[in-house]
Amino acid sequence: YVVPNKANEASSYLHFITKHYDMLPDTTIFLQDQQVSKHNQDMVTVLRQLHLAAAPYLPLHRVYMPFMDPRDFCHVRRCISNSGISNYLNQSSLPKHHLDVAFIGCAQFAVSRHAVQTWPKELYDDLYRYTLQAGDFGQRSDSFARGECMEVLWHVIFGKPLIEAPVKPML
Repeated sequence: YVVPNKANEASSYLHFITKHYDMLPDTTIFLQDQQVSKHNQDMVTVLRQLHLAAAPYLPLHRVYMPFMDPRDFCHVRRCISNSGISNYLNQSSLPKHHLDVAFIGCAQFAVSRHAVQTWPKELYDDLYRYTLQAGDFGQRSDSFARGECMEVLWHVIFGKPLIEAPVKPML
């Protein structure tokens, strides 16, 4: 079957989580389609050296985002208010200002079943519906903005703090 690809890769990731929530593997690795990109070195090398037990959530990118551009944060604020995420996550764990977010940017990551199942399936259902509502495509489109928002929030959803200093990857 075909999964709608909206909000960058977020709709595909959320579709997998919602369809397999009760039977997820111990660890799931979510990847984009490029072996090498501007965000990371050769992904095959990264995967061969990955220590899955190192953490419940492991970003696979090497791009540290020290803080968000205020112009981009409006997408995150809209996502938080319209996606339903605030119904599940503690308000103190959600960003309120563009300086509240510093992390290793991530559209590719490994996540444990436990980290996913910390939240009810309904959270992922709501997020999936939110990503599917994206209407247009392109670099600064609504679909892109919704995907960018998920990239900012994956680490928060899976138990990491809003602000996390970069560390040398465990490869």
